[in-house]
Amino acid sequence: MKTQISKRLGFTLVELLVVIAIIGVLVALLLPAVQFARESARRMSCGNNLKQLGLGFQLHQDALRTIPHAGLESWNNVPRFINGQGATGELQWAGWGYQVLPYIEQEMVFNGGGDTTGTDDGRRIAAISAVIPSMYCPTRRVAKANPQYTAGYPIDVNLGRLGAPGTYRHGQTDYASAYVDSAGAGRNVSAGSLWIVLGPVDRSGAVVRLRRTTGTTGENQPDPARNTLNAIGLEGLTDGSSNVILLGEKRLNMSFIGQNQSDDNEGYTCSWDHDANRNASRKPLPDFVGSGTGDARFGASHPAGFQVVMGDGAVKFIPYVVDELLFHRLGYRNDNQAASVPVQ
Repeated sequence: MKTQISKRLGFTLVELLVVIAIIGVLVALLLPAVQFARESARRMSCGNNLKQLGLGFQLHQDALRTIPHAGLESWNNVPRFINGQGATGELQWAGWGYQVLPYIEQEMVFNGGGDTTGTDDGRRIAAISAVIPSMYCPTRRVAKANPQYTAGYPIDVNLGRLGAPGTYRHGQTDYASAYVDSAGAGRNVSAGSLWIVLGPVDRSGAVVRLRRTTGTTGENQPDPARNTLNAIGLEGLTDGSSNVILLGEKRLNMSFIGQNQSDDNEGYTCSWDHDANRNASRKPLPDFVGSGTGDARFGASHPAGFQVVMGDGAVKFIPYVVDELLFHRLGYRNDNQAASVPVQ
């Protein structure tokens, strides 16, 4: 007599639930590791952006004997062209983000590539609207221009303001140069304090602002005859190029990413403005969601800190818990107080 053996074709409900539970536990264990790996890759890409920009500063120094400056006066100075070409050095009135373009393989943008009008205003708008991938941190956002808005650049030759009329998109930057002041955190500063800043605040960091004089000068004249204070070279970082910040990640309000907020609207080409210049005397903080602006602070979307590139081209990671006085000294180019980024 043969014994008939029944064959089970499937799982019981209990077995299926156990398998699903095990898979859920494995996913829960693996997800943080995957997220950590992704953030590590994005942070590395962000660091490479800063490395590229730092190299661009070095090449600018080799070519012109100065590093890019922070522009002539304020945000409403736009790129200046002479005979259809982007002006260089102290003849340029836009900020460091525009000046570095030829040295990061963006010379076509620097000269207004993409313009179809054949005019300097057209070249300006093409440059302002351009998206430069190395200006964007991939942890925070994709490389994309902000929505169109009326530029509002007033035209006043006496003030070195050329204008760029119309409504168009603006390419942005997630990186800013550093400056310092004596009251960056609302502190009371007494005589002899370590927070005292000697000289103009807008020339305290590596990327200095030029100054204007009065007088009318046409755009195509070779000498604007307005700079009472000049650009500087790496030799101006008297605390040592390895001890002074060139550029770092800027803090932003994530509620308005992709929109035009006051410290993320004029974009990467702007002259002196919190779009492209930040205060190293204020405590760096991470990006946030809510109301308000980045408060002219450094910061990032990275969870523990942000990255900077130093005058010697080295990229460093700075935690948000960095000592404030140390960070102040890192942003100050010539206070005779050499400071080093903490080793992580």
